[in-house]
Amino acid sequence: MEKAKQPSEFVKSLDKRLVWDVDIADIGERLHRRFIIQRVLERGSMEDIRGTVRHYGMPEFTAEAKMIRSLDPITLSFAACLCKVPKEAFRCCIWNPWQQAGRFAAKRANMIKF
Repeated sequence: MEKAKQPSEFVKSLDKRLVWDVDIADIGERLHRRFIIQRVLERGSMEDIRGTVRHYGMPEFTAEAKMIRSLDPITLSFAACLCKVPKEAFRCCIWNPWQQAGRFAAKRANMIKF
């Protein structure tokens, strides 16, 4: 029988409302750092944000935050201000699946002759 994994102290210290939908024993602080940073930015208190920045360091926090695929506009503005980078540096501003799908549909429509 396998022993259950023990979450790290950092993961245990996260507010339970941030990770209510996942088993805390399955969260790895290194492996799932982008997931943790996204949840903290979207739903965390300032104390949660400070603790996460302290744990990962601002350069790693910023690099991971910039790679998040989707952030609502308010969270994006806050993250850009916190990380001191322009909003356009975030992946969620650069990569928009709906824009990509729209371009593909328009290109496809131009290829079809009626």
